[in-house]
Amino acid sequence: MKFRTFSSAIAISIMAMSLTACNDDGVNSIPTPAPSPSPSPSPSPSPSPTPTSGDNSDSPAVALGITSDTTFDTATSFFAVRPPSTIYGEQEAEPFGEGTEIAFSAGTDSYTFTRSDGVEVTLTPDDIDADGELQGEGGLFGSSEGTVYVVEDGDITHTVAMVPPGTYGDVTMSYMAISLWNRQDESGSMFANEIQWQVWGQPTQTMPTSGTATYSFDGAIGANGFAPNEGPAGAAYDFLNGQSTGSLDVDFGSGDIGVALNLIGHDYVADADKDFGEFLGTGDITSGAAYGGTFNAGGEFYGAFFGPNAEETGMTFFIDSSDLKVTGVAAGFPD
Repeated sequence: MKFRTFSSAIAISIMAMSLTACNDDGVNSIPTPAPSPSPSPSPSPSPSPTPTSGDNSDSPAVALGITSDTTFDTATSFFAVRPPSTIYGEQEAEPFGEGTEIAFSAGTDSYTFTRSDGVEVTLTPDDIDADGELQGEGGLFGSSEGTVYVVEDGDITHTVAMVPPGTYGDVTMSYMAISLWNRQDESGSMFANEIQWQVWGQPTQTMPTSGTATYSFDGAIGANGFAPNEGPAGAAYDFLNGQSTGSLDVDFGSGDIGVALNLIGHDYVADADKDFGEFLGTGDITSGAAYGGTFNAGGEFYGAFFGPNAEETGMTFFIDSSDLKVTGVAAGFPD
């Protein structure tokens, strides 16, 4: 079972869904999505990134050196398509420590993911999809070897992909892990799809109180998005090609945070890349190792510093601009 995340199949599905939603007046008559935390176009039935499964060394908690039962906090970014009330999707993000909890059972090497709204899934080694393969085109998501779990519960299918600490091309991730949870619900008359990114790991216990630092996101940005103004029904993009770049600047004394993301996505229907330009955001350290802020174009980001002396950072984000609706994750390392 191999998936290319947010690939041509996804783009085609959202276009088909958009056209299906039209009445005789044409595509401009698509119903307005129901109000949500931040409305945003997103695909309907869509698989998640699926790293190649492996042995116990691919278990993120084990790779983090965890040997006892542990519950990890996360920062999350989320989008959902719940037709007919939400045709294109909705976006939101949650601060580190307020989003999904990931409970690791060391004895069974299993994980229980519990969203803040109570939705949960338990993943065991028996749920590993041995044929899963992450098919990004470059950077961290083009060379990752992690683990993908598939759990079926009646009409609901959970697919959870986890990328543990490791070296992926030019990116070495030591103190954090990235995961993506895709929940597909076929119980209704129309397919509902929910996707959530998480970043988690070993948060910095003693934060620096002075000095500044810059972390590079180059090659370590993973996201999915939709350009609503392209063509009659918009165009779906993924951002797993390793071309997107970015940075996070922090002043540890004041707590001020600055974020810049230059996002380059790939449209698999048109088989073309597009540079959406730079998105700037500002925020601050909120508590301990956690931080959060907003983008000038609309949207939010949340994350944390990981490892001794804030050696790494990871954040989840969504951007809600007029030209691009995008949800994703970024891992940062000292520049």
